[in-house]
Amino acid sequence: MNYSKGASELDKCAHRIHDYATGEVEGWREVAVVCPHCGKNLETSYCEDRVYLVRCQCCKTISIVAGDSPKDAASKIGIVAIPAEDWHEDYGDCLWWHFPIEEPPYLGSPISFDRYGNETVPKWCTHFTPIYIPTEENEL
Repeated sequence: MNYSKGASELDKCAHRIHDYATGEVEGWREVAVVCPHCGKNLETSYCEDRVYLVRCQCCKTISIVAGDSPKDAASKIGIVAIPAEDWHEDYGDCLWWHFPIEEPPYLGSPISFDRYGNETVPKWCTHFTPIYIPTEENEL
């Protein structure tokens, strides 16, 4: 396709990246990080100097991300469970998981207690994911 007519250099680069990333080219690696939109695994392609392309084949999304590894880059885009010991108050209430996931998550905070003074997050929870407040569609 010809994107040169009236297009800025950034426009041209974006279209070249999009065309490359949506094409059937080699060099993509599936990582164990799921897309926050569809739940399918993301894929990465290394672009030198710690820069990665991250894509979701299902949603047709493409991102350019700096990272230390394919999983690190993809985790900046997708959903990754964080070990329970890394939780701190800034996270607030979270979804708490146990792997392999066989049950729905527990919702809460490790600093919450029930009326008997017991911690509310079950001991079997090993990981958590933050809760993100979505934007209403009409606000976009």
